[in-house]
Amino acid sequence: MRVVLFKVNHLGDNVVFVPVVQTLRRLRPDWRITVITSQPEQILYRGHLPAGRIWTPPSRLAFHHSWRNPFIFGRWWFRLRRELPDACLLSYDQCNAAHLLAKWSGARVRIGARLPFLKVAGSMTHEVPRTASRKIVDWNWAMGRRLIEAAGGSDWPENPPPPDLAELAGPIGARERLVVIHAGARNDIRRWPAERMALVGARLAATGWKVIWVNRPDTRLATPPSGVTPLPCENLETLTGLLARAALLLCNNSGPLHIANALGTPLVVISGPTSFDWDPYWNPERNRVLRMPGLACIACEDSGTGTEFCANRTDPLICLRHWTTEAVEHACREMLEQTRSLLSP
Repeated sequence: MRVVLFKVNHLGDNVVFVPVVQTLRRLRPDWRITVITSQPEQILYRGHLPAGRIWTPPSRLAFHHSWRNPFIFGRWWFRLRRELPDACLLSYDQCNAAHLLAKWSGARVRIGARLPFLKVAGSMTHEVPRTASRKIVDWNWAMGRRLIEAAGGSDWPENPPPPDLAELAGPIGARERLVVIHAGARNDIRRWPAERMALVGARLAATGWKVIWVNRPDTRLATPPSGVTPLPCENLETLTGLLARAALLLCNNSGPLHIANALGTPLVVISGPTSFDWDPYWNPERNRVLRMPGLACIACEDSGTGTEFCANRTDPLICLRHWTTEAVEHACREMLEQTRSLLSP
C-alpha cells in the first residue's frame, strides 16, 4: 500500500505527529510511506523513513501558497500522481494546497480534519472530527487509527506513545546539573520577557546549576548575566542532544517543549494565550505549566484558528505579566527538587 502523509508545519506540530509515522512503520513495514514536511523538521523522520520518502518544499509558505502559482503547484501534483498513492492522510492543520493535492492525487482513501480556514470541498473521504476531549496528539492519533481501519486493520494501539527521538538525542541516561532556557516562541504574545528568564537563569546558576541560554535571533541577550552561557543551537540535533542531558527546560509554549516532553526532560512552561491542546502530553509528573489562575480569557488561542492578537483589551498580556521572576524561579526549584532522582550521582 502506498501512503502519503502531509505534515508541512512548525516544529511542535511535527513532534506530536511523529508517533503516528513511527507506529505505521512498525505495524505496516510493507507499506510505502511518504511524508511531506517542512525542511527544518524533516530530520525528525530520518531513521524511520528512507531519504527518498521524505519530501520537503523550499519553505512552509512556498507550499501553502503554491496554489497561486500553477507551475509550482503543477510540479507537486505531477510528483504526487507519479507516486500512485492508495491513501493520503492530511494531518491536523494542513493547508488548502495540501487538501487540493490530496483530492487530485488519485488516492481512493483520503483522511483528514476540517478546520475553519479550509476552502477545498471533497478533499476527504474520511473526516476525523475533533472532540472536546481530544488534544492535538489525540487528534493525530485518531487519524492514524482511521487509516489502519480503512485498510482493513484493527491493531492500532489505544494510546499514542512518546515519539522515539533516539536518532537525534542518542542514548538517554542520567541527567546533568544543567538547566536549559529557551525564551523564543512564534510571536511576541507568547513570549515571557527574555530579561526575566535570564534573571531566573542567573539565580539558578548562583546556586550551582549550569545554565545554558539557547541563542536565537529574537531572544539574543546583549549582555548575558553572570552564570548564563549563550549557546547557538543551529539545528535540531544540537537542541535535542542538549535537552536529553538537561535536568530542566524553562520555556514558553513553543516547539522545544514538545521535544523535551518526548525525552522525559522536566519542564516549566510559561503559557500565555496558547490553547490547552498544546500543553505537554507525556510524562505529566515532570511538567509544570504556569497559567494565570482565574483569568476568563485564557486560553484565547483556539487550536483550529490560532491567534495573533491578545484578546484582553482591558489589560493586554496580563497572562504573561502576571508571572514574576520570583514565582518562575520558585516553580523551577520545585521541579528540580521533585525530579532530582534523575540526576547523575
